[in-house]
Amino acid sequence: MRKRKHFPLALRQKKCYNDNIPKNLKRFEVSVTNKQNPIPQKKRSILRVLYFFLAPFILLCSLEVMHLSFPKSIDAVLKDSYYPVKLLLSYLFVLSWQSLFYTLTQSSFTSNLINTCVMFMIGYSSEVLGRVNGNPLLPSDLLLIKNVKEIASFAEIPSFWSAPVAVAINGISLILHFIVCRLRPEKPKLFKRVWLSWISIGAFCLATFTICLSPQFRYGFLPKIGVQISAFNPIEDYNSNGAVLTFFPRIGDLVVKETENYSELAICALNSKYPTPQSVETKRKANVIIIQNEAWWDPAQMPEVTYSEDLLSGIRSLKKNTVKGTFLSPVYAGGTCMPEFEVVTGIPTYFLPSSAYPYTQYITDQTPSIVSVYQQLGYQTVALHPYKKNFYNRATAYPLLGFDTFKGMDEFESTEKSGAYIDDMSCVNQIIHEFENKTADRIFQFVVTMENHGTYTAPRYESFDFEMEAPTLSEEDYLDLQRYSQGVYNADKAFMALVEYFKTVDEPVILAMYGDHLPLLGTNGSTYMDSGFVEQSEIFVSSEHPQLYETPYVVWTNYNKPNFNLEKVISGNTLGLRLFLASGNEAPWYFGVLDEFSRKYPAVGKTALYHQNGEKITHFDPEDDALRQAYEMLIYDILHGKQYCVKSSLLQTP
Repeated sequence: MRKRKHFPLALRQKKCYNDNIPKNLKRFEVSVTNKQNPIPQKKRSILRVLYFFLAPFILLCSLEVMHLSFPKSIDAVLKDSYYPVKLLLSYLFVLSWQSLFYTLTQSSFTSNLINTCVMFMIGYSSEVLGRVNGNPLLPSDLLLIKNVKEIASFAEIPSFWSAPVAVAINGISLILHFIVCRLRPEKPKLFKRVWLSWISIGAFCLATFTICLSPQFRYGFLPKIGVQISAFNPIEDYNSNGAVLTFFPRIGDLVVKETENYSELAICALNSKYPTPQSVETKRKANVIIIQNEAWWDPAQMPEVTYSEDLLSGIRSLKKNTVKGTFLSPVYAGGTCMPEFEVVTGIPTYFLPSSAYPYTQYITDQTPSIVSVYQQLGYQTVALHPYKKNFYNRATAYPLLGFDTFKGMDEFESTEKSGAYIDDMSCVNQIIHEFENKTADRIFQFVVTMENHGTYTAPRYESFDFEMEAPTLSEEDYLDLQRYSQGVYNADKAFMALVEYFKTVDEPVILAMYGDHLPLLGTNGSTYMDSGFVEQSEIFVSSEHPQLYETPYVVWTNYNKPNFNLEKVISGNTLGLRLFLASGNEAPWYFGVLDEFSRKYPAVGKTALYHQNGEKITHFDPEDDALRQAYEMLIYDILHGKQYCVKSSLLQTP
């Protein structure tokens, strides 16, 4: 049996050798080390550093591969002379984040892994949302992260070839980085680690502040290279700029900057400049019921689609004491809370950052609204929504806006369903129940329905009350449209059931209904394009088609000669305010600013503005700059400021 050789203790413990160790042992040590790691120490360190800087570039390339899978994106990039500059900015930003993760983990591979996961999820989510509803991921969308499961159930996540390719690129990159990290170079000394950490943190802070928060960089430099931050069409920004420069610069939109010249005296001065609006004279103050009907729209507007029955026959038959028109919605196929915010506050979301979610971002304390004024006037204020109360943060926001009661799906008297959701007729029964059991002389009800919420897959209805022809649609799109159309038919019948009930009521009642947005039909807008409602295009961008933001509205009363002063095209802020004035209640003084603006511009939306003469315009009149500044200052005071407008001390003009 061979004797086992023992190396000196110093060698086995990998300690430094002194001059007393024989030279042959030193040579043996070097040969063993070289056999384990044939690459010299210095070259190994250089290789690790090079890959650390290369990894963010590979990650960025994978995101570009994913977002350039649309021909329109490729065309936008090829025509963009600033694309290399945008790519460089994106690279430096991603590198700064990886440097921060390295400081936190002290591991090159781990920092790359974390950075890849974070950036890839932002890029992938942007691509998915862009394909589903025509808008990429924006920072405000993250405020709804607690509702992500429910949101995902509303739409089918599309598959596309560029996603697995991007995953493969990142996977190979991570494997190579792991192999490089296994070369085991010496760890830097403590002093070197400290100053590297400080450099990494400094680079991260500088890059993040510059791109996300610096007004000079965001609104001064970035527009010069074609990066628009506050544009109302972020999908076009995404096509030419990529996920990084579309998502991160908009983080600054979550930080609200105080309006110029804002002060108590400035708000007080509005009282004399914009007189309190006059309410409609009535013998008795009216009860008010507003229904925001989910995805309510007239699909018969599609040129290639015909129906054997008029889906809106009941509402079309209303003539007496009725006003009908077009509701200009700020959203398409989602974002239900946006139009309802406009209606209950009188504030258009046009003046908020793009894709902001005010219930989550701004309604964090008692907030003046049309609802709170009803409440102060002695109305019972009730909100009804046959779904989960915490969705869009309504459970928190509604009481702060002035609602006495908010009832969700678990508190409805009737819970009959169409598919997955409580139907509109159950909402009708609940509205009648609340009216008959009101605890005050008058009641204000705001109702958000759910029957016609997407997706429009089976099972939903056992039979249909009409026949539909749509020869240009695929079978899948045809069936989805048919199910959606039955919901429209049911909404008409439900509204007419309310009309018939309130015809028998002696108390004055104002009943209104509007659609919050158009439905999400087809894949990448296929139903709207194939039906001829919008023109065919390689990539579907909803904001390029203004008609996708127009739904119907109807207002009816059970008493004669109501005066609504409603234009044919209005937005939510105008509807909520005009219904309040039509109810015969005395308005607070600051409603004068809201009223003056809504009379000049009755419809203010994402894709269009409408002048008081009914003309569709692209910009506010220059002579209305003072009005617009006053309007924006009042909005700031209500949502972000000291709320001087509702303090009794301000009712006297200085």
